[in-house]
Amino acid sequence: MTLRPPPPVDDDPPDVGDFAPGAVFSERFRVVRRLAGGGVGNVYEAVNVWTTRRVALKVLRPERADNAVLIRRFQIEAEAATRVAHPNVVAVIDMGRDLRTGVLYLVQEYLEGRDLYDAMTQRSRYAPAEAMAIMAPVMRALQAAHEKAVLHRDLKPENIFLAQGPGGEVVPKVIDFGLARMLVGSLRVTEMGVVNGTPAYMSPEQACGEADLDARTDVWSAGVIWYELLSGRQPFYNESLKALFQSILHEEPAALDQVSPEVPAALARVVHRALAKERERRFDSMARFLDALEATLPAPAPAKPAPRAVRLEPEVAARVTPARAPSSRPPRPALRLAAPLIGALLLAPLVWAAARRPSDPAPIASPRAASLLAPPRAPDAATPAPDAATDGPAATPTDVPDADERRDETRAAHDGARSRRRSRGALSPW
Repeated sequence: MTLRPPPPVDDDPPDVGDFAPGAVFSERFRVVRRLAGGGVGNVYEAVNVWTTRRVALKVLRPERADNAVLIRRFQIEAEAATRVAHPNVVAVIDMGRDLRTGVLYLVQEYLEGRDLYDAMTQRSRYAPAEAMAIMAPVMRALQAAHEKAVLHRDLKPENIFLAQGPGGEVVPKVIDFGLARMLVGSLRVTEMGVVNGTPAYMSPEQACGEADLDARTDVWSAGVIWYELLSGRQPFYNESLKALFQSILHEEPAALDQVSPEVPAALARVVHRALAKERERRFDSMARFLDALEATLPAPAPAKPAPRAVRLEPEVAARVTPARAPSSRPPRPALRLAAPLIGALLLAPLVWAAARRPSDPAPIASPRAASLLAPPRAPDAATPAPDAATDGPAATPTDVPDADERRDETRAAHDGARSRRRSRGALSPW
């Protein structure tokens, strides 16, 4: 059974006037509905009438508008959230005061979802991996805040909001820095005789009202939430506030791995170290606490290896491998060996024709031109050469070729040239 105090009952009367649904507050925000209420102020869903952006409007109650401590806490909350500027910290957009009513207000990003308190009331325990999915982003946000010299001092399930992301995923966000303490560059706000925070999640030094708090007080609060997520119960619980403080200061919580046997012993030891009474025995930073928690969780399962080729015995391969139809193509190695030979055979005629190519003859314009350009014949040895000093005998009609003989010779010359061009084929420039 989960040991938790009952949730506060919002018994405020319905909003009227400036905060009724549909009313425009401070000439900028149209009120949609009230989201939450408390003794200090209320939170409304509203829409900026100028930009149509949906926002969360946190308004200080009018009767507390003159309380200097609450006004300063409003300022600290706005300053702290703006200084941290982490994706897992609620964003503060603006801050102002309504000039007509004097009411102080904060403008924050609007979140859809529910807080961790509501989620924990619907299930008793969380598996370690589920708790890590929620708390790891929260712890990283707090580490970022500590690095900016900001302590939250009021970490509890109600201040961890499980917002719905754009893709439907859950995005944990730390909200309500109203009790945050600025260690550098701001005033420290403390009410005399008042212990600030939620008792069940206070560290021993915070419960004693010590002023020199540091990051280890948030480490304690995170340890309490881890214990509660894994076991379904708070490590320190009592209906009496005095008895509760006595437990926090002097008693040890029940062993986590005995309350929840499914929790690994190593994880339980890490959580118990965060709940050490002396702060010197705790983790000195939220980052070291988170590292120790992650070291206790099992590593993610490795990726499935790719299937390896298995060599089968011939008789086994014959049974499990289907027969393949014979291929009509030659094997690839033989084809690679035959390719050069085939190429050589195809090129051989071209190379041979190029080697036998004669010099290009001059074109023959006409039969008569061919006879005029033909070289002179050598004189016949039986016929004596005519004397150069005297005129030789006139040529007889049988020595001069007639027209038919010249035509036959010209045709023969053309036929020879045509046959030579045909033998040269594609390599001929003609």
